Amino acid sequence: MATPDHALDPTGPLDGAGAAPVPSAVPSGPGAGAIEARQVGGTDAAAVTALAAILAKYPADQDEIFAYLHEVHGNAFVTQVTKAFEGVNPSARSKELTAAYGVRPRDYVSALDNSNLAERTFRGMLPVVTAFVNGKAVAQKVELTFTEAEIATNFLHEGGFLLMQPNSTEHIDGFQYFGIDTFMDRYAALEPWLHPCVYKDKLKKKKNENERGEIKTSVTDLDMVQGLYASAAMWALHKQMAQTDIDGKTGQKMDDLGDEREMFWSTVYYNTGEDGKKKLDKGGLELAEKKWTKPDDHDTYNRDTQYNSGVRTATYAYMRDVGFEKDGSLRSEEELRRLTGRMEATGDDKVMKRLGPVPATPKSAKTQLTAAEAWLATVPAERAAMEKKLAAAEAEVADAKKSETARLISGFKADEKRDGLRDIDAVETALRARIVELNYVISPPELGGNNDAAGPRSSIEP
Repeated sequence: MATPDHALDPTGPLDGAGAAPVPSAVPSGPGAGAIEARQVGGTDAAAVTALAAILAKYPADQDEIFAYLHEVHGNAFVTQVTKAFEGVNPSARSKELTAAYGVRPRDYVSALDNSNLAERTFRGMLPVVTAFVNGKAVAQKVELTFTEAEIATNFLHEGGFLLMQPNSTEHIDGFQYFGIDTFMDRYAALEPWLHPCVYKDKLKKKKNENERGEIKTSVTDLDMVQGLYASAAMWALHKQMAQTDIDGKTGQKMDDLGDEREMFWSTVYYNTGEDGKKKLDKGGLELAEKKWTKPDDHDTYNRDTQYNSGVRTATYAYMRDVGFEKDGSLRSEEELRRLTGRMEATGDDKVMKRLGPVPATPKSAKTQLTAAEAWLATVPAERAAMEKKLAAAEAEVADAKKSETARLISGFKADEKRDGLRDIDAVETALRARIVELNYVISPPELGGNNDAAGPRSSIEP
């Protein structure tokens, strides 16, 4: 069973909102911000502050400014500037939450940046699934609102995060990876929250023994889209159970508690079911304010409701503040990568990593030129292979025999292949530029072009 430490149109990734508006008195002509950024010297704290101000002043030039900073100063400096610009420091926020809750928030932000098909599927479906459960709440006249951050935190914390790095999107066990241990046992109560893709006639049941030695009936052989809908339904049901008891027993409304307290009590009920009311009766609403004072040791305390709920609440607060905008929408994948230092390699980066810097001597340049031309010669075949994969994914999207959720995942797969084609184009462009540089080393212009000493230039034109 997953534990807190384990570790029909696809909408695609949704960019986060927001850069600061340009003050009306500030002219922001094309490239003005990039020009100003190039005038900032050094990489000290003053430079970071100055660049953050320039990014806020020239929102239209942000991509160009970040590209320049990445090329000149590298990932680590770009991350510093991004933290200053966004007002978000993941490391500092983690320390703050650890101090407040007595437990370390788990960092699942890397699952939000579209690094592979699993992350792309998760990120693309998250707003869709969240909107669906909010629609179900309205239809039932249940006064609850669900956010992308809480749906994401519950899904990832219950084991979904373990699917991201291995890039798993199909044939997934609900007990192990989605935290839906009692899905079939609670099916009747869950039904008002269910999407048709997780109706019982579409599911494969499986009995499991949980950590308490109880036999429960979950489901298996799910794809990630089904898993997201099933996880969200389980979360919605238990949040509703918490709301019913809090509103009925405490003289307060759950909506008035604040999102972190809501997260705490929803987790208590998610972990304990109907026994959540015993925790509420015994500890009162103040239980959510009680800081964990024992060691942050999952192996020892993984069955302790206070510990588990504290960890998940701290994790939720971290995810909310680092992974999402203030309006609740996901930060853009580029912004997340800059915040976490996981920037994707550009075409120039990939050429540099494989070939190294441009040599200073004609002899070494000739050797690298041979390698560059050989690599460039493989690009057409690589592009053709990627185009074939894209065509296959697009055919899967159009295949009416496949399930709705399988076609959704194929749509995200097609997006991934389109990005792959753009990467191939970027590498080709960088390779052609490198070949031009190498030819100049081999036969500098001041030597009169081709000469016997340097040998002929490459026949490949940029």
